[in-house]
Amino acid sequence: MNLYKRLTASLLAAAAAVTFTLADIPGLPVSVISASASSVSYKGVEYLNDDESIIAEIAKHSMKRESRFTINMYSDTADLDSYKLADYFDKSITHTGVPDEGDYISYQYNNIDFEVTGVRNGSDYYINLTYIVNYLTTEQQEKAVDEKVESVLASLDLEGKSDYEKIEAIHDWLRDNCEYDYDNLNNKEYTLKFTAYAALINGTAVCQGYANALYRLLLEAGIDCRIVTGQLQGGEHAWNIIRLGDRYYFVDVTNDRGHNRFLKGLDDLSSLKMVINDQFTTIGFLSEYPISRTAYEKPADPTDPDDPDDPVEPAEVRFDVTAADGSSFDSIIIVDETTGAVIMADELTLSLENAEYTFKIYKEGYVPVTVNITVNGEDITTDKLVLRRYGDINGDGKVNTQDAMKAVALAKKAAVVSGYDFAAADVNADGVLNSKDALAVINAAKNKKNVKDPNF
Repeated sequence: MNLYKRLTASLLAAAAAVTFTLADIPGLPVSVISASASSVSYKGVEYLNDDESIIAEIAKHSMKRESRFTINMYSDTADLDSYKLADYFDKSITHTGVPDEGDYISYQYNNIDFEVTGVRNGSDYYINLTYIVNYLTTEQQEKAVDEKVESVLASLDLEGKSDYEKIEAIHDWLRDNCEYDYDNLNNKEYTLKFTAYAALINGTAVCQGYANALYRLLLEAGIDCRIVTGQLQGGEHAWNIIRLGDRYYFVDVTNDRGHNRFLKGLDDLSSLKMVINDQFTTIGFLSEYPISRTAYEKPADPTDPDDPDDPVEPAEVRFDVTAADGSSFDSIIIVDETTGAVIMADELTLSLENAEYTFKIYKEGYVPVTVNITVNGEDITTDKLVLRRYGDINGDGKVNTQDAMKAVALAKKAAVVSGYDFAAADVNADGVLNSKDALAVINAAKNKKNVKDPNF
């Protein structure tokens, strides 16, 4: 099926095609212009002047499914790139945990265009950003969804149930009350099949409609959920990840008829003939939404006599991590090299069962480091781990001329490094030291900017 999710790249392409029209006007007296923390008043019209306010205003219009709306914005430059048209819209539909925001809008619009006009007064620009959005549902249809969601959740009587029981009840209701829309599968004109409205009101939808409906129902029930995409047996597919405990698990309600696609882990995708898109397996995404490697296992019954009476208490492991540039960390991302699990370690500590571990420690902007740990019941602190910025080849805490010269020598094969020095020089993490790495280090040293982290 043709997923209607439009990614930032397509938005940026649309933005690049926009013609920006500005009309010059004579300078105006100061009394005509006034300002506040988030807006500037010009000739009686409020122009927003901070990103947060602009994004929030766009979100309000999207919630109402307004197909055409204008945002008034103040800027001190006429450079169109700085208006970040696509970026503003993309950020306005970022997942927030609010049921009818985030993915619920992101996966229920077709395309977007822009119009940009405005006036210039001296060095001040008063911009009118007009968004033209092709949503897959109307405001009236969304009101019908609101009522249906409330009715369904009330009928399931979720009060007092565990998160597992809530997830199971909602999953089973959607599975039993929606059928796959084979009749319209190849009908490109009928886009309603991709929506929660189709799944909940019409009772027929394709995978994207199922995923949108499950997202909406679970978030309304207080269970965090995201929509993910990839392939199923080679065809495009959408399904969900759902938080249960401290991990997220896959649920493919579209094809699940016996809980064989219910609360599965990353290691199960191959046997399910599913492939998840790369954007959902980055360190950045997995640190925020840690997807379990294995399927969920319901906790054992505490009254079961076969359960151990005295479980072994986990040990606290503190990671002594510092930065060569003097920065301090209050959290790090840890990847278990054995299981692939991604863990956010707040306060630099983890509770671990007795075992041997190989962890890779990540912090955005810094070269990751590997550490081996053996836990045998006692609280421990690791040896000191010093993280360097990408490009800090000599480890002095700076990316400077010395590093640039070293990077050039390495690219020319006139010098050799290994281990952590190699990783610091390999700024694109492709396993080869070449002119691309040298150029990135030179630019960072020249402009005094950090090299972009290839892992995030």
